[in-house]
Amino acid sequence: MASIVDMLWRATDLISTSPLALSIALAATCTTGLAVASRLLREADLELALSAGTLARLSPKSAARRKRARRHAHPALIMRALGDDRPNPFVSSNFEREPSRYERAKLAVGSVTLAPLRVLLICVLVLLAWIVASIGLIGAPPTGTSAPRPLGPVRRAILSPLRLLIRGVVWAFGYYSISHRGKPSRTARVIVCNHVSFIDAGILAASLEVAFVSGAHWARLPIGGTLAKAHHTIAVDSSSHASRGEVLGAISARARSEFAWPPTVIFPEGVTTNGRSLICFKKGAFAPGVTVQPVVIRYPHRHCDPAWVYAGPALGGLVRAMLCQFVNYAEVTWLPPYEPSADEAADPALFAKNVRELMASALNVPTSGHTLDDVALQREAQHLRVPEDAAVVEFERLSSLFGVDRATVAQVLATFARIDKEHRGELSLEQWLAPVADGDDRAAKDARQELEAVFHLLDVDECGRVDFREYLLAVLLLDSGASDAGTHRQEAIKFAWDALVGSSCERKIAKSKVRAVLCALGERDAAEALLSPEGAAGDGDGQLDFAEFGARVSAHLDVLRAFSRRLLERLPSSELGASPAADGDECFSDADSILVPNANGDDASERNSPTLGAAAIVVKAPEAKAAYL
Repeated sequence: MASIVDMLWRATDLISTSPLALSIALAATCTTGLAVASRLLREADLELALSAGTLARLSPKSAARRKRARRHAHPALIMRALGDDRPNPFVSSNFEREPSRYERAKLAVGSVTLAPLRVLLICVLVLLAWIVASIGLIGAPPTGTSAPRPLGPVRRAILSPLRLLIRGVVWAFGYYSISHRGKPSRTARVIVCNHVSFIDAGILAASLEVAFVSGAHWARLPIGGTLAKAHHTIAVDSSSHASRGEVLGAISARARSEFAWPPTVIFPEGVTTNGRSLICFKKGAFAPGVTVQPVVIRYPHRHCDPAWVYAGPALGGLVRAMLCQFVNYAEVTWLPPYEPSADEAADPALFAKNVRELMASALNVPTSGHTLDDVALQREAQHLRVPEDAAVVEFERLSSLFGVDRATVAQVLATFARIDKEHRGELSLEQWLAPVADGDDRAAKDARQELEAVFHLLDVDECGRVDFREYLLAVLLLDSGASDAGTHRQEAIKFAWDALVGSSCERKIAKSKVRAVLCALGERDAAEALLSPEGAAGDGDGQLDFAEFGARVSAHLDVLRAFSRRLLERLPSSELGASPAADGDECFSDADSILVPNANGDDASERNSPTLGAAAIVVKAPEAKAAYL
């Protein structure tokens, strides 16, 4: 009996999101009994989770990463950089999800009934708020970034109805009752809050008298600018370094001022997220080193996700969905004021990190290394026709490991987009081997075998596909190892060795093979310098072991740069040039051969050379140097 009730309850829960799955389950009940129906409902639950999993990207790669099956010795640094999966904070749960019949009916009916009434009410309330703000600001001194003092008590009394009018606007969006836990502090001059939706500011402004830090474009709007002035808003131009400096000074001056400034609300994430994690905090709110009060906002929802994120509905579509939703819910939790220690007051980054962990604990969500740079990469991915979520790489984590900047990652993304012909954000083995011409001769088979070995090195998840993040980390690993600073050099050398020989450090490789690989990649001088008799002590048998290979590569870093280009130059055969050492160069041995695509990309000719997969991809030397980051 309990199983029947459980099945019916789950069926009721699924009816508005997966009616087809429910119909199948009910049909199965009539024909094969409750056991089959229960199994189908579990499958429907999984299908629903995967549909909503656009938010967390529950792809085969994510599942494989959790299993961590290890058939290959993947680069340890790449595995550490990938770490545990973090939900993509810039994807709405409504993104790429087919609305249910209930949601479609709700939008259709609400657009001609409920939404127009709410829009009319919002317009009236905003107009009244603008009138009140205009009256209160008549003859007032500047209230923005450079204001020396706040508005006087008389003007603030005139402006006090703004809180009631703003609460009316929030009410018109369906937030009839907002749950508050805790109380605002009377002493904290700075309030830090997570940022999920455009409605966040309205909820806080309706709760108490506050000032905001917002983009300068909002202050230039006809009505919005007046309301911003009434709230002592500090306008920041994020593209101007000088403007950011002025804002930091204004925040610090207000926090330490003797005047009774309203507390300044700052969204330290700097961008809206879906609320499933807390991304990296900017340090501006914590630079003054004064007490802050953290506050967290949740939006429980089933149908209408209010998150205003890049991979989600546009602002117009989000507003329409909220206006057509009968009831929306919000929960505000005011955490106790956080007084920094001496170390935190001297180190804004440490202060921000500790406050973020406190807020994440209150929200019961993880922290992640995502930043505003990930949003910019999403925008770049959209232009390149790469799935937007594929470009979310947890930029802060990459920056801390490799010291990389956004321009470098954008260049690698552009190269990846040229390879990803299917525009899936992942490379299959067939795509990876595309530059190597098909053939049954020894050269073709060896080239494909070597390329496949490198593919498996990069496929950390071992799910048969290499995503952009895995590809990017390999490029950054080799690039950092080849830098003068020598960061991660030993790990980069091990990666190059595994690509040539395999994961065993006990094996050896013929010097002729290394020489031919480097010559094919346009590094003829590096090949001669690396393998010259005086380059390092060897045993004279014409082979290199791992120790000797590492010693020689450390002295000749062009080898690692060549392997970095190997990953960057995964271009179709039609875009490849002839080998720079095609006409009998002494770099190649007569004993081995390699398959090199010709300039037209339709046939392949055999060259004398060993058969590393990278050597099968030979580009014109000037273009190769330009492609290196």
